[in-house]
Amino acid sequence: MTKKRLPQNKVKKKNNKKLGILVLLLFFTMLALGSVITYKVLNKQAFEQKIESLKKEKDEAYSQGSQKEHFRKEKSEIITYYPLVGDSLISSVKDIIVKDITDKVEGKEQLIFYYSEKGDSSLTGVENRVIKKQAYDLANSNVVELENTTLDQLYLKEDGSIFTLDQFFTDPSTAKEKVLEGVKSTLQDKKVDQSVVDQVLADFSAAELSSWMFAYKDSQLVLYPVKAMTNVEEIAMPISDFFDYIQTSYLTEKDAELYKKVQAEKHKKVVALTFDDGPNATTTPQALDILAKYKIKATFFVMGQNISGNEAILKRMQAEGHEVGNHSWNHPVLTQLSLEDAKKQITDTESAITSVLGKSTKLMRPPYGAISDDIRNSLDLSFIMWDVDSLDWKSKNEAAILTEIQRQTTDGSIILIHDIHQTSVNSLPKVIEYLQGQGYSFVTVSELLGNHVKPHEIYYSRNQ
Repeated sequence: MTKKRLPQNKVKKKNNKKLGILVLLLFFTMLALGSVITYKVLNKQAFEQKIESLKKEKDEAYSQGSQKEHFRKEKSEIITYYPLVGDSLISSVKDIIVKDITDKVEGKEQLIFYYSEKGDSSLTGVENRVIKKQAYDLANSNVVELENTTLDQLYLKEDGSIFTLDQFFTDPSTAKEKVLEGVKSTLQDKKVDQSVVDQVLADFSAAELSSWMFAYKDSQLVLYPVKAMTNVEEIAMPISDFFDYIQTSYLTEKDAELYKKVQAEKHKKVVALTFDDGPNATTTPQALDILAKYKIKATFFVMGQNISGNEAILKRMQAEGHEVGNHSWNHPVLTQLSLEDAKKQITDTESAITSVLGKSTKLMRPPYGAISDDIRNSLDLSFIMWDVDSLDWKSKNEAAILTEIQRQTTDGSIILIHDIHQTSVNSLPKVIEYLQGQGYSFVTVSELLGNHVKPHEIYYSRNQ
């Protein structure tokens, strides 16, 4: 049986159809391939433009006043901007950058910038230089920021040399002791766990003052612990606490003025009025009213058992700038108690004061002035006595109170009065006016003693 052959024209049409399909497939293949190539070209252009844009941005921001270096380390492209002082490179900044490049730049395809910026500095004539690193991953023709960190910050003097904390003080050795006392007091006020306090103090003590990380801002000296501690990222203390040891040329204008004022106050005749046994709901507010009228500050040694119900009075004392001290829980003769019972009298009162004021006091006045070495050495408190006894508890007579104060007061005296007796409160206007007439100014005990009383010590006046 013979097969029928298709007509020639039909065969031709069929072949043309196949050819058309092949051409069409080839067209779309070429189109797709062209699209991919175009995408890659455009993507590469965008990638390169992004890199050039980053380089241009950094050049515009950091090239002026810097020495630029551009090099590769393995697959990483690195651009550094080392700051200059005049024509000289600041080597301390370069050292930090070079160390990071040596230690941390690995064989990855990256673009890394190192540069520095001026940070805030309250130190007169000293610049805060913040050293930064910005790294981008360049893998797969993408520009992805990997890192934007601060490597370090340095205080630099006008010649480019590093300014360290020891240079802030006239007597670095003594200043270190005082700053450590301030650190301890600040952390204890914040109720930081004692083991953490001990560790922070040990770390600072072991290190040279010149190596401490610090900042001077907002009239405070701020320290940064060597090791990361829970709830202790920084420790801030008033710069005025260290005026006795400070290099005044570095102070801000505001703090320099305060320094002058403090020094001027030292040459004034001053006394500290102190009040024992309160707070009393009736008489203590009257005493506060009188002090407010004459615009003077005093120190109140309160009893723990009198705080409950009188919390508002303690808060008023604090709000009006007065100082609050510890006068035991219920006024026993501490030396007649066991050491543990004597400590409990004091620590329970400390807890009561702290719960109201949010901070503990560092001053303690023992009832009747009775204190032993064992009690003193077991507590981180300063023990405040007096050199002027008004004997108001005995005479309960306004004229007699004034006479005793007139007879005993000298420059730097600590005057003992009780704010629980009405006659004592009534005597205050005449006492204040007499002392003002004699040229005396009134300060708190801490101000009288220079804001750096030592724990465990006994003080009777500024001069004893």
